[in-house]
Amino acid sequence: MGARYYKSNCGNVTLSAGNKKLDKSIAIFNLPAGKQYSCGCDCPGCYAKKAQYLYPQVLPCRIKNWEASKSNNFVTMFCEALNKAIKAGCTVVRLHESGDLYSLDYVYKLEEIAAKYPEIKFYYYTKTDYSVLGSNVNRVNSFLPDGNLNYGKLDYIKVMAQLHNIPVCPVTLQVKNAKCGKTCIMCQTVNNMLFVIH
Repeated sequence: MGARYYKSNCGNVTLSAGNKKLDKSIAIFNLPAGKQYSCGCDCPGCYAKKAQYLYPQVLPCRIKNWEASKSNNFVTMFCEALNKAIKAGCTVVRLHESGDLYSLDYVYKLEEIAAKYPEIKFYYYTKTDYSVLGSNVNRVNSFLPDGNLNYGKLDYIKVMAQLHNIPVCPVTLQVKNAKCGKTCIMCQTVNNMLFVIH
């Protein structure tokens, strides 16, 4: 069964819930991936860009979210979609399965949203220097302390885990019954993690 979708009343902001790895209790907000959009870079092996090529409906939806995020009523639109997701059982928000923090103004909007929902846990991955602040918000650094990316093939991940004493995502290690948001909530609480490329 595929992801569920929750839209703002005007339809300009869409949250999805769940995917192959993430539990359906996790609402996901995506922006388009790629240097010409919110990322500021084109990372080798970017899985988010791959989805934009494979599924024709993905990129237009992400672009709509991105355009909405620049508008003055983004907070209202996001909250409309999130309220629908919460009614359906979502208790966590993952920002940017695709995309990244692209401006301070956008960061302030996300902080305003997180402050409105103290009972909801927000988490995000970033390669930027921006941070979304809030007691219910967790930042996962996409760069390791040595400047390398936090994902790669298993051999690389094993070396980095030992070198930096950083945990490896059990879902990407394919640990039996590991499910994001169900059996593992590390991304919601830990700032540095490693991921086996998938």
